[in-house]
Amino acid sequence: MIKLGITGGLGSGKSLAAEFFKEFSAIIYDADLIAKTLINENPELQERLKIVFGEEIFEKGGKLNRSMLAEAAFSSRLKQQALNDIIHPYVLHKLEEICRHEKERGTSFLAIEASMLFEAKSEKQYDAILVVTASEETRLKRSLKRSTLTLEQIQKRMDLQMPEEDKISRADYVIYNEGTPLELKKKCRLIFDSLQQ
Repeated sequence: MIKLGITGGLGSGKSLAAEFFKEFSAIIYDADLIAKTLINENPELQERLKIVFGEEIFEKGGKLNRSMLAEAAFSSRLKQQALNDIIHPYVLHKLEEICRHEKERGTSFLAIEASMLFEAKSEKQYDAILVVTASEETRLKRSLKRSTLTLEQIQKRMDLQMPEEDKISRADYVIYNEGTPLELKKKCRLIFDSLQQ
C-alpha cells in the first residue's frame, strides 16, 4: 500500500489536490476532520482542552465552540503549540488505526490530507510527502474568498504556520499551485502515476 501525505498552508489548494487523488482512485482521509471528530467525541481529550483553554470553549450540550478555541489557540505561538501537543497524539493514533484497516482491506493507494503534517512529526508514517504551495498573495486571496475569517485573522494564522520554504525543503514532491484547477489536476496525476510505478 502506498501512503502519501498531502500538506500545505492556508489557501494553498491541498484540499483540491486531495480531491483529485480521490478521483484517481486513492482512498483519502482528512486529518483536520479526524481532529474535529475526536474533539467532539472523546471526553478525555475534551477535559485536557478545558484545562488549557477554559470550560467556555464547549457549549452547554458539550459541543465545541470552534471559533472560541481558534481565537485562543491562534493568539500566540505558545498557545498554538499547546493545542498541537494535546491533539496530535490522538490524531496520530487514529491515523495508525486507519492505515492498518486500509492495509487489511487491500487498499493500494492511501492519501492523508494533513495541514499540520510536519508539526505533528508524522512524516515517517508516509512513503512520500506532497507539499502544495503558492505565493502568499495567492494564498491570502483564496483564503479570503472561501473563509469567514478577516484578512487580519488569516494573516495571523499564516504567520503562525510553519514557513513554506521549510515544508518545501522536507517534501518529496512539490506543486506550485498558481494556475487553474485543471493544471493542478495534471500535476497531481503525474505524481499519482509516478508513485504507482
